[in-house]
Amino acid sequence: MARLCSHLIIFVIILFQVLWHFKNKAAGIDGIHAEFYKYASEKLVSPFCAVFDYIFDKGDYPIKWSEGLINALHKKGETTDPDNYRKITITAVMAKIFDSVLNVRLYFENV
Repeated sequence: MARLCSHLIIFVIILFQVLWHFKNKAAGIDGIHAEFYKYASEKLVSPFCAVFDYIFDKGDYPIKWSEGLINALHKKGETTDPDNYRKITITAVMAKIFDSVLNVRLYFENV
């Protein structure tokens, strides 16, 4: 299977996505904060590349990354009306980074 991008480009995309997700300081469902990924990003990008390449090649997406904790956040109005709530799903930060990298790859595949 041909690669869409060189390893260096994937490395840069992953590093960018890790640093971009740092804006969200909340911990994922796995309890790992985005801040951890930011400060360990230089050491983690190579393992991320290996894991992400494996997922892209084999199509074996981790089940735990598909899990999330759904919270309802009240927006305004009556608290008894379900339409007055915004749903927020807390997922693993690593899954968010992978999804962002996948989105970038799909975008450049279709350009």
